[in-house]
Amino acid sequence: MNRFCLLGLALSICANAIPSAFAGTPNTTAAGAVSYEVNQGWVTHAIDEAAQDRWFVFREVGGRSYCIEAGVGVATYVPLDPNLTLYSDSAGTTQLAANSDGTSEPGMNKGARICYASTQSLTTSSPAPSTLRSFRVNVPIAGGSGDSGFVRVRVVETTLVSGQVGSGSNNWEYRLYNLGTTNVTASFYVPTTGKSSDVTLLPERRGSGNISALFSGGFSNSRPVYIMHNGAPGTVVGTLAKTDANGSTLSEMDVFPR
Repeated sequence: MNRFCLLGLALSICANAIPSAFAGTPNTTAAGAVSYEVNQGWVTHAIDEAAQDRWFVFREVGGRSYCIEAGVGVATYVPLDPNLTLYSDSAGTTQLAANSDGTSEPGMNKGARICYASTQSLTTSSPAPSTLRSFRVNVPIAGGSGDSGFVRVRVVETTLVSGQVGSGSNNWEYRLYNLGTTNVTASFYVPTTGKSSDVTLLPERRGSGNISALFSGGFSNSRPVYIMHNGAPGTVVGTLAKTDANGSTLSEMDVFPR
């Protein structure tokens, strides 16, 4: 047998072996959801008329906030428009949120975005608890059109965190700027103390106030302060300021993406 026949036989064997090597449940159902690691960047999946859903699961940590985003892949040549649904568990049974129009900034033409703060119960425990969340990206394709393409998704953590806020915490003030054009809801989580009540940050303005006033009984532990919000990545920036009894600023620290 000459080398060309041998090569052809080898290719035939490899081709027959590939399907079994990649056998498994596709992520077209919640049972086959692909594990996504937060902040790993965009991942792209093929979609077509017969497989319009793609499922993913990621680990959400309490006291944190996240944005899930979806868009059509750059190699898609038809005007497909994905939508997102977030579920409270890994089985995709209870809906937490949904979006189909990419609201908030940065603007999206054909895309979807869900931004939210963790809804997990936070007590004085540290570290914060975590749980699995699933989400589905759906790309509607007209029956019989034969259209296909690619959809890409990512999960970005939007939590901001400060340096340690120590004793005398009752004199700490938040100074947060909402750089977007819609209201943002924010809250604070301090390990070993718990979660604060919510504050509303008006669009394109600074919001400020005493942090301890948002906690029943205040807090005094030497811990960082985590800031959760439902704005898109980069929407909220600001500082925490230490003030004296007269409200004068003694020191100020920036808050950074976690």
